[in-house]
Amino acid sequence: MQAELSIWRPLWDFAALLFVLGMASALTSRDRASWWVSQGLLLLSVVVGFAATGATHPGVDLFSLGIWVPIAWALSLLGPFRIPKPSPVSPTNHDGSL
Repeated sequence: MQAELSIWRPLWDFAALLFVLGMASALTSRDRASWWVSQGLLLLSVVVGFAATGATHPGVDLFSLGIWVPIAWALSLLGPFRIPKPSPVSPTNHDGSL
């Protein structure tokens, strides 16, 4: 069992790193492209984490929708609050005045 855990430990650490990068990117995103990159990092971290946990603990049910659907719904609500909407009026004057 110890050898099996040592094989999957780097993968679990990689999933944790991806999760931290995804959350940091989601909290600092300023446009739609960076928001979707952060969501991709978060999704990849969850998939890699599920694979590592499923390999080390085969009896654990990780894909229960009762848990993950509310978490995904809550994360999707962060997007409209973090990404500013473009203003229809330009803040600069085109006549050269300040």
